[in-house]
Amino acid sequence: MSNDMLHIGINIFEVLKQRLSAQYDQRKTVVVSLVTFQLCI
Repeated sequence: MSNDMLHIGINIFEVLKQRLSAQYDQRKTVVVSLVTFQLCI
């Protein structure tokens, strides 16, 4: 596996990770809100 292929793979991985983390952050915010709400009751 050449360096070029490795860099391309890393770039694609970074883009996917950013998209996933954006969705994950929204879900995480909802989960944290729910957990906090449960603890407050």
